[in-house]
Amino acid sequence: MKNSILYKHGILRYIIALLILILFCFMLVYLLLSEFSQSPPRPPYLEEKTFKKQLNWQEYLPYLKNLVLEKFKELPANLNVSLEKIIDIDGDGINEALVNLNYGGAATEDYIWVKQKDNNIEIVKFKEKDGSIKEKIFIQGVGGGGRYGFNFDFLENERIIFQASFYAYNSSEDFCKVEAYAYNNLTNLFEYNEEKSKILTEKYCKNLCN
Repeated sequence: MKNSILYKHGILRYIIALLILILFCFMLVYLLLSEFSQSPPRPPYLEEKTFKKQLNWQEYLPYLKNLVLEKFKELPANLNVSLEKIIDIDGDGINEALVNLNYGGAATEDYIWVKQKDNNIEIVKFKEKDGSIKEKIFIQGVGGGGRYGFNFDFLENERIIFQASFYAYNSSEDFCKVEAYAYNNLTNLFEYNEEKSKILTEKYCKNLCN
């Protein structure tokens, strides 16, 4: 009788130990699966707004024309804006649009940057050297037989937009310069950057003279 009880107790302990082992194995498998099923971490500069739906910029062209005429009242009412390039220039995961105003001088064209904001659009503002913040028109083209000109471009990896200009008539008014604007994550603005302006001025004007 005693042996029978001991035998039953031994079987019970064995079953309990087996159940504990099985439970441990299930927990281990669950933890491993949870670890591998997690999404990879987001880059630190990406916020929730990164994952908003991208706009169909073409559909916004009629509204964009009215927005431009409202901000730049010197432009003609028959302005014909068009999309030049769609790119995420500020690195937040949402595309901005480079817009050709199809307006300028005899040998130049004017451009602006437009961004998405709260499922709408607005013209990108820039912080100037003097601290003022405003929308900015960028100019591209050369005139006067190559004696004056404007060139603007951007450095996507550095999140920099710059405007270059020169005037070369062999006079005291001659100049060559670049104004560079670097994106600031804290202010969400492209701000005038003295250091980048000097570097790009040296590079641009050196190539211009060669």
